[in-house]
Parts: sequence; structure tokens; C-alpha cells
Amino acid sequence: MDSRPKQYLFASALKVGLLFGLAFALIGDLDTPHKVLQTLGKEYPEWSTSALYTPLILLIILPLLTYYFAQTSAQLHMQKFCYALPLSLHTPALVLISELLSNLAPERLTLHPQISLPVGTPADSWTLVALTLATCWLSQLWISRHLWFPNNLRLEQVQLIFALPNYCSVNLEQSLAYNRKIDSQRLSQTCCKKHAQEPEEVNPMTSTPMIYICATMWHENKNEMLQVLKSILRLDEDQATKRNSSKILSQCREGEMNPDYYEFEVHIMFDDAMKLSKEEEWMLNDFVVSFVKTINEAASALYHTAITLSPPVKVATPYGGKLIYTLPGENTMVVHLKDKNKIRHRKRWSQIMYMYYLLGFKNLSGVQLSDEPKASCSKYRPEAEIFQRMPEAKIQKSENTFLLALDGDVDFKPQALQLLVDRVKKNKKVGVVCGRIHPIGSGPMVWYQKFEYAIGHWLQKAAEHVLGCVLCAPGCFSLFRGSAIMDDNIMKTYSIDATEARHFVQYDQGEDRWLSTLLLQRGYKVEYVAASDAFTYAPETFKEFFNQRRRWGPSTMANILDLLGSWRQTVKRNNSLSMLYILYQCLIFFSSILGPATIILLIAGAMDQVLGLSAAWSLVFALVPPVFFLIVCFTAASDTQIVVAAVLSAFYAVLMMAVMIGSIVSVAMEGLLTPAGVFLVLLCGIFITSAVFHPQEFFALFPGLLYYITIPSGYLLLMIYSMVNMNIVSWGTRETTKSAKTEKPSGFLHSLVDKQIAEDSLCRKIGMFFSQCCGNSRLLLEENSKTMHRVLDKMDRLERQMMLKEGKKKGKSGNADIETVQERPSKSDDESSSAPAARVRIRTDDLDKPAWMESDGLLHSRVEKLDEQEREFWKKLIVKYLKPIEQDAAKEAHLADQLKQMRNNVCFAFFMLNALWIAVIFFLQLRLPDLQKWLTVVYFQMGTRHTLTLEPLTLAFLSIFGVTLVLQFLAMLWHRWSTLRHIMAATKLNCSCGKTSDTVKEAEQIARELQRADPTENRIARRGLSLRQRFDRRLTEIDKELHTSEGDEDVYENVPTSPTGRGIKRLTVKARMQRLSTRMPQKRVRYQSSGAGAATDKV
Repeated sequence: MDSRPKQYLFASALKVGLLFGLAFALIGDLDTPHKVLQTLGKEYPEWSTSALYTPLILLIILPLLTYYFAQTSAQLHMQKFCYALPLSLHTPALVLISELLSNLAPERLTLHPQISLPVGTPADSWTLVALTLATCWLSQLWISRHLWFPNNLRLEQVQLIFALPNYCSVNLEQSLAYNRKIDSQRLSQTCCKKHAQEPEEVNPMTSTPMIYICATMWHENKNEMLQVLKSILRLDEDQATKRNSSKILSQCREGEMNPDYYEFEVHIMFDDAMKLSKEEEWMLNDFVVSFVKTINEAASALYHTAITLSPPVKVATPYGGKLIYTLPGENTMVVHLKDKNKIRHRKRWSQIMYMYYLLGFKNLSGVQLSDEPKASCSKYRPEAEIFQRMPEAKIQKSENTFLLALDGDVDFKPQALQLLVDRVKKNKKVGVVCGRIHPIGSGPMVWYQKFEYAIGHWLQKAAEHVLGCVLCAPGCFSLFRGSAIMDDNIMKTYSIDATEARHFVQYDQGEDRWLSTLLLQRGYKVEYVAASDAFTYAPETFKEFFNQRRRWGPSTMANILDLLGSWRQTVKRNNSLSMLYILYQCLIFFSSILGPATIILLIAGAMDQVLGLSAAWSLVFALVPPVFFLIVCFTAASDTQIVVAAVLSAFYAVLMMAVMIGSIVSVAMEGLLTPAGVFLVLLCGIFITSAVFHPQEFFALFPGLLYYITIPSGYLLLMIYSMVNMNIVSWGTRETTKSAKTEKPSGFLHSLVDKQIAEDSLCRKIGMFFSQCCGNSRLLLEENSKTMHRVLDKMDRLERQMMLKEGKKKGKSGNADIETVQERPSKSDDESSSAPAARVRIRTDDLDKPAWMESDGLLHSRVEKLDEQEREFWKKLIVKYLKPIEQDAAKEAHLADQLKQMRNNVCFAFFMLNALWIAVIFFLQLRLPDLQKWLTVVYFQMGTRHTLTLEPLTLAFLSIFGVTLVLQFLAMLWHRWSTLRHIMAATKLNCSCGKTSDTVKEAEQIARELQRADPTENRIARRGLSLRQRFDRRLTEIDKELHTSEGDEDVYENVPTSPTGRGIKRLTVKARMQRLSTRMPQKRVRYQSSGAGAATDKV
């Protein structure tokens, strides 16, 4: 289906070529068309040459625009007013206009004497012609009556709306009327007669989307937890509103539902949720306890009244435990409490955990996969083996199952999720869509990131979406299609262990980008929806920001290299990617690689202009800070590197201010046509225009000055820091400091030495030597103590293995696993010598009530036992994929050596490329007089001839950066039009007189008012809030009042629709329901409690 437009475009061009070729071959004179126009010019000498060609040009351009806007009106659900009505009135309007013009200026309607109608035609003949035209027009209306009853999704694909991808310019209205499909339902899932679809299966167009909200949490604070919980509760209220509005619609019109109705569940993966208490029992840590206490606070803040939800259900699981909450909308929220001693922690393994659980266990529960795979045909690809063995209904269910990946601090609204759902429902080949991420917080670092995120989304991400596909769908707010994740080489590949050094960088440091890369390589599209907004907390300190980007930088390069390395297979498999897109990504990649060298050369050039230094000395002074920082990164601890980077960033900020002033003075003196002037105008013009096209984000442009003066910090120092610290695979953000039991040494010198010794750096040996010289024997004692602890750890592991074998021999090791509970560090050596190093405890997986169930906030919760089938699933999944990695000192040392070796190789190649780039540009600049004749540009300004000699760096910079920026700007303009179309499609307009014309919107407003909590309710009524029960109860009350007022049709006529007082709120709801009941012609609205329950079953 995707190849049809290309085939028809080729066929149309071939038809045009054949038409003209045959015409010229038959006529034998290639000048004949021109002679015909000359003949017309002799007949009508007042016609100019442009007037002769204007009709032909208009006949090409106007039908093309008409066809495009006809497609747009059908996709935006504006077909009745903007498509069917114009086509229906086109013929009578044209006849009427022609009649009026013939009476006003009859000579303007005669194109040629041989074409004009004979004078004195009888009236009967005119009547016959009029009847013939009227009959043809009425027959056209009858044939195209389906245009008034559209049935397509928002932003539906064009090939599913129109039968043919082309049109006829001469008979345009007939072409558009007959080309529109009668029913734009999606093509059947049937790929061939052998795999015929069962008649009772659900049509994917009317199937209800199932959305799993999957959030990963670790060490979020209370404000961040409050933000994500309010987002979840807003979504719960919106889903309840759509469900209750479907009750109203189903009673007004049999079988009608809210078209945007969806179902959802919330699953929160809490990493490292357990801690060892003073009683040596595994209890919930402080973050989980804070989360439990914050839920009621979030609900109260959302509903503007004190609300207490029902206590959660506590369930012990093989991976730790889970808490099951029932939200006010009667949706389920499951908090999975992960014990890192039983299951792997970190974000990627949490994603694997919920992917297999939701898509494997819950989605495919009770499904019997066929032994014989379906034959390979256009529908079923040979690689996706699981879809060849699945029933057709389950395939449709998987295609309408989505995973919304969230971080633990994201704030979004239900409308943002709806926009994402619209995008994935439009095209089944879309594997994931992401929204617009807005960083929030306070401080200069957040201001910097606001501008960085804005420019990145406005230009870079929009360009990727238009030119091909987005390379990274961030895990903080992205919607994944279940069937795409279930592909054989997606979830299975995503679950492999990192065995090589590069795996740790690509897999664990950038798991979101790696998952997007896998989807692209399998042929799925990754799209960006700019209208879907989400807000997340950004790093507020310089250290946290650098550590975050230390993870992102190398992982981005690793995944881009992986994609470019397999570009042949990817382009062949993925129709959205092309060779031009691969070349664009190569240009972006190498620009990023050579970014540090380019910044150094620009700083050297600025010093040459501002300070008047020579080219050689300018380059030397420009190289001193980055070389010094490079040495610091290789030798000093990470904290020291951050401090040095902060100091150098301040130095570069002052230098960039001087460069900016010098550039402005240079442009003022030499004019705007200089390279500096052209670049400044281009950059400012594109940024300001982009901000104008994003009016709601216009203020994100203001931190641009801060971003400008910190360009060397972000593109030079940060790149050096990321490359040198590539071997560090820790997360870097939200780290918690362990409580130290030993006294801190006094003095700045001792603290500095301790920092260097604590890090794995070259300064460690120097620090040890310094400590010996200073007489500090404490460091030697600590070193010996660490060695002793490593020996004791090995002995403990051997002891545990021996006890496990003995337990198996005695038959007592059924479901038990042995865990070593390490004693907390003692304050003195005497205490540590008297206490045992470790003791062994038996922890059973089938324990009905473990110790963590007695944590704060869970005392009044009831306990349930995990289903046996689910228990077996978790055990098998943990054994196969999620078993905790045992610590092995030898393997860890070997891995550390591999990471360092990879770091050294990558850094050598990275810095050699930058050094070669600097050398090439510098030597070309030295030989500038010899190259002057090729680099001289002549231009005229105010009538004066000027000559300009371009420098090699200026030429390279403008040719690469300028072309990339202009290309991104043009792509941004097209993406903004696409976003506007999406917003228009999702916006429901009101008709005149202030009355709502959309019954769905009216039903949602009624349901929202009926289910909303009333502040006058007592506290007992607000405990265990249920929106469904409140809606049914109030609906029954209003039904009784409507029954008693059936004789008086105007009883609610004068009730306002938007009251400000609380006393007439009930009357407002009754007035809206009265209007809604009179608007439905099928039957009178009867709201009965039994009917509401039946409608609930249908939903």
C-alpha cells in the first residue's frame, strides 16, 4: 500500500510522456502547440503571452492545491463542511456565476468563434440542456452521498481515505467525489485466503486501546513523586469521564461510545525498594514510604478537597512485593517493589520486567500458539515468528496495546496522551511516538537546558521526523506499540546481557536510544508529536548536569554508529529511511565529532580579531585550557574534574562575551554581507522565526545569551569530560550518599588526598606516597582493611555455597534462597572484631507476610497471596533474564580493564581527528595568500564593488553548519504545519449561539460534573472515592427529577450553562441533560440505574 503513490506518480509521468510523444509523432511538427497559441493570439491580439500560458499553469497548480486541501479536510474531520458541501454546490454555483457574467460581459465568455454557442438558440433547447445538466448533477449527488457520512480516524492515512492516489485536473469535482471511499475502514488483517479473518473478530478501528502506564522510579523526592501521581490521577479522571460519557451516549444512541475511550493500568517499577532495618529485617526504604504517604496528598490536591484512597493490597512476589491501589476512577495502579537481592535493578531491567509481564503474561494469557506458522506472505514477515503463530484476534489486540514509558517525575495532561494515541492509530508501522519534553526547575543550569531543549525539539527533532525518523524516543514520555515491542528481535535483543565494554555504553547508558535504534532497524517508524507536552525536572547543579551528559554523549554516538553501520539493511527494511537521510545523519555525526576542534579554531580566530594576536599565538592560547582540562580528566578524580570544568566555563563565558562584542563591532563596520554578518543574521533570524512559530514556547528564547556564552563549555569541555570518563558506567544522577561511620579527616590537604585515593586514578599512588611522607598511617590501615574485607567476602561466598549444597542434600532447600546480611560498618576496630562478619538467614519466596508489609503506611492494608501462575512466570523470568548479577572481583577487574582500553582507543581516535582538523585548517590559513584567488568573493553594496577573502574555517563552517541549519529550518516549517493539522483535528469547535454542537463533548461535560467530588460531602463519603459510584448515584437522582418534569419541556430553558454559584450547579447539569435528550432523535433519554449497569458492561 505504501508503494502505491510512488507507482502512480511514475505511471502518471509515463502517461504524460507518452501523450506528448504520440501527439508530436502523429502531428510531425514540434512547434504545433506554439503555433496554436500564436493563432489564438492573432484572433485575440489583446491577449499577452503570459495570458496564453496562465490557464495552463493554473490548471496545474490549482487542482493540486484543491486535492491536497481535500485530503486535509477529510483527515481533520471537516469533510461535511469543507469537502462534501463545496463539491455539491460547485456545479450550480458555476452555472449561476456564468449566467451572471454572460449578462454583464458576454464578450468575455467567448474563447473562440468556433467554440461559442450559436446565437438564437430556441428556449426548448436551453431547457433540455438545463434538465440534462440538472439530472447529471443530481445523479452525482446521489452517487456521492457517502461524502456526508464520513467514518475515518483523525489524521487517517490518505490511501485509506481515497481509492486512488491521483486525480483528474479537468473533471476535478467528479474525481474528488468518486475517489472518496464509501467506508474508510482499514484494510482487513487478512493477508490471503488461507488466513481469512473470522467474522466475529473485533474490527481494529472500533477496538479499544489498552494503555499501560509504566513508570520507573528510584530516588525521587516528594515533589517529583507528587508531580507524576497528579498526572496519573488526572488520567484516571479523564478515563472515568470517557467511560461515563459512553454510558450516556449508549443510552441516547444504541451502541454509540466515546470515540476517544481507552482503558489503562498503571505499573510503577520501584528500584532498590528495600533496606535493612536495625532489627535486621528487610523493610521498605524511605523513598517508598514517602511515595505511599504522598498518594492521598496528590489526590486531595487534584480534587481540591481532602480525599483518602482505600489502603493498597499487599502481595509478596518472587522479586520482592507489590502494592495494588484502586484509583478513584476504579483503575488499577500496581507499585512493584523490587528487591535488588532478588532481581536486577536499573532502568533497562525494569523496562524488560514490565515488557514481558504486560505483553507476555497479561496480553497472551490463555493464548494457544499454533505449532505450524502461517505461510510467508505480505502480511506476516518471516522474522516476526510470534505473529505467525498467534490468533488473529490477539494480533489485533497487540496492535492496540500501548506502553506509555514515564520517568518518576513527569507531569503531563490527558490531552497529551490522546495526541500520541492519535499518531500511533494512524499508521500501524509506527512503533513509538514521543512528545515535547519541557525541562523545569530553577537556576542557571535549568535556563540553559530550556533553550537547549527548545532548539533541539524545534529544529533537530522536527527535521528528523520530516526527513526520516526520530533517532531517540526518550523514556520519560513515549508511547510504544505493543506489537512492535513483541517483535522477535526487539524485546529479545533488548534483554541480552552486556558482555563487552561497548555494550555497557550502548545498552545501559542509553537504553532509550538503543530501543529506538532496534525499532528503526526492524522497520518501525519513530515519530515526534510537538503538540504533546510533558514536563520533567532537569539537573539543577553543574555536577549533575555533566554526569547526565556523560552518559548521554557516548551512548548517542554508539547508537548512531550502530545505525550507520547497518544502513543498507535498515534502509531496505524501513521505508521511512532513505539514503539522503543517512547522509544527513553522517553530516550531523561528523559535525559533532569535530565540534571541539571547531570551537578551538573559532576561539583562536576571535583572539586574533579582538586581541590582535598572530594566528600561531592565538591557536596556542586557545589550546592551553582544553589541553589542561584533558590532563586533569585523565589524572584527577571526577569531583576535581567538575570543579576545573566549572572554573574554565566561567573563563570561557567572559571570553565569549568579548567575542560577541567584537563580532557586533565587526558587522557594524564591515556590513552584513561579511561571513560574520551573514552567519549572525542567519542564526538570529532562524531562532527568532522558530520561536514565533512556537508562540507558547517563545520565552524559551530568552536564555539564548546564556547558551551562547557557554558554547565552549557544552561543546568542548563537556565532550572531553564525556570521552575521558566513558569507562564510568554509573548512573550519575539521583545518587544517594552513604552515611559514613568513620570520622572525616580535618584539613583541606587531607580531604583532597582522600578524594584522589577514593577514585581510581593516577593520583592514587601519588596520594599514598604523600600520605606516607606526612605520616598518615590511617590510609595504609584502610588499604589493608579493604584487602581483608575482600578476602572475607570470598570466604563468605564459599560458605554460602557449602550451606546451599548441604541444604539441598537434606531436602530443605525447596523455595529458599540464602542471603548474606552484611553487618553495618562499625565505628571502631574493637566493635568490628567482636561482631561476626556475616550471618546467614533463610528467605522464602512463598512467605505470605514478609517483614516489609509492616512498614509505615501499610499497617491497615490487607494481604493477598500471589496467583500461582503469575508466581511461576516471575520465577522463570528472573532465572532467564533478571537474575541478579553475582559480584566477582576477577570479572569486575577484567571489565574495568576492558572499559579503560575502550576509553583509550576511542579517545585516541577522537582527539586525533580533532587534531588533524585543527592542523588542516591552520595550515590552510597559513597558505591563505596562495589560495586567495579561489577564496575571493566579489559583491556589490550600495552600488560599490567590494571584495571579500574567505578563510578556510569560515568557508567550512558556513558550508556545513549553514546548510544543516537551513535544512532543519525548512523541515521545522513543514512540521509546524503538520502539528497545526493535528491540533485542528483534535479540537472540537462550537457553533453559533453558544450551543455545543458536539454531543460527545456535551456528554463528557455532564459526566465530569456528575462524578466530581463535592466539597460539602463528609469525610467518610470521600474515603475510598469512586467516581463510578458517584456518577451512577447522581444520575439516578436526576433521572427521577426528569421523570417528574416530563410534561414541562421548558422547565430548564433559562438555566445558565456556565454558572458561578454553587447553588444552581445541579440545575445546570439537569439543563444540559435536558438539551442532550432533545438533541437525540432516536429515542428519549432514560437514565435508569439498570440501564447504566448494562452500558457499563458494553464499555
